[in-house]
Amino acid sequence: MLPMDDLVYLLFLGLNVLVGSLSNAFIVAVNVTDLLQGRKLNYVDQIIVTVALNNLCSLFISAVDNMAYYLWESLYYVTDMYQVFVFLFFLLITTRSWLTASLCVFYCVKIVPFHHPLLSWFRLRLSILVYWILFVSTVGALALNLPVVWEYSVVFPSNATANGTEATRLQLVWHLPYTVAQGIFAAVLPFSFGVLSIALILLSLHRHAGRMNHNISQPQREALSRAVKTMSALLFLFLCFYLENILLIFNVFPLESMGETMCTLLIASYPTAQSAILIQGNSKLKSKILKMFHCAHSG
Repeated sequence: MLPMDDLVYLLFLGLNVLVGSLSNAFIVAVNVTDLLQGRKLNYVDQIIVTVALNNLCSLFISAVDNMAYYLWESLYYVTDMYQVFVFLFFLLITTRSWLTASLCVFYCVKIVPFHHPLLSWFRLRLSILVYWILFVSTVGALALNLPVVWEYSVVFPSNATANGTEATRLQLVWHLPYTVAQGIFAAVLPFSFGVLSIALILLSLHRHAGRMNHNISQPQREALSRAVKTMSALLFLFLCFYLENILLIFNVFPLESMGETMCTLLIASYPTAQSAILIQGNSKLKSKILKMFHCAHSG
């Protein structure tokens, strides 16, 4: 039988997978229903749906990964299964990073009144460019993370054996040059695009504050505020996620310590937290879920 701390850990992960799956499936279901009813999804909704699908895949892989670790620990490390999980994990988080950055950029282009010809051209072709952005994000993440298979490896310390009973003592070797390159392209660049988008929006709002007070209605003002809050929350979550990964990658906390466990749990809860931010920041999704709660409460 598993120790009590492992049972609590698995219980939290199970609840996280359940809540995260429901919230992300809700995002997909609402938008698919709109499509089936003949409504066209705008480019922001298309990116949000793609992020939700990415989160669903992440939650599924997280659940399978933990099941494999606790139920087939010796097989998990001795075979190539571990490298498969590492590859899928990095593939999904890289794709999610660029999707989050793309969402911030699209919010920025939608809100800020650019007058440069290139940016005006970009705005007029958003409905077409969104598909290219989604495609390039996926293919780029795949190309960036293929070397994971041979750049990361699992080694046994001198006092451990390869028979599963000592599997918890295994250490993951991170090859520094590739890790730095991956960090730049998978974290630093998309985060910088997100921060730049927020900075441009805030700068534009500051420059046109007086004129906007007279020309923008209250619903439009609320929509602008909601977009900025959503982008800021997504980037804050993004930053926390990568800081927690850095702590784990460089073994800041001892193996199986409380610090390591908390980082692992926070990383696992990222897809759930991101779906909550997306629902809160999207008026359509928020109204739908409030309507569902109201019907459930009144019924």
